[in-house]
Amino acid sequence: MSLIEQKNISTEKIATHNNATVKENNFHLLKYSIVGIVFGIVFVKAEIISWFRIQEMFKLQSFHMYGVIGTAVVVAALSVALIKKFKIKTIGGEAVVITNKPFTKGNIYGGLMFGLGWAMTGACPH
Repeated sequence: MSLIEQKNISTEKIATHNNATVKENNFHLLKYSIVGIVFGIVFVKAEIISWFRIQEMFKLQSFHMYGVIGTAVVVAALSVALIKKFKIKTIGGEAVVITNKPFTKGNIYGGLMFGLGWAMTGACPH
């Protein structure tokens, strides 16, 4: 086996998503890293990660964070609705399956613990 063949085998990973096999190499990881970096820069520029903005939100002094969170919820809801309505597939051609999850009182307890911890520390739990 040549050195090039060994390198190709060592850099490829087999990942399973939705019962389909997809080959990923380091180029895919680079693309994901770039998207993550851009996403982080957007958060910094929008002051979403600012402790001051988070404290303003919990003191009800500013609408900034409520607007960002509300916009994210609306965009997510519309995206899920469009994916379900038009049966949109992934780039690999796989069907996107969104399963309904049961609502339990654990969801309420978890949300309360998350929110209280966020409010008490005044910091984003990212």
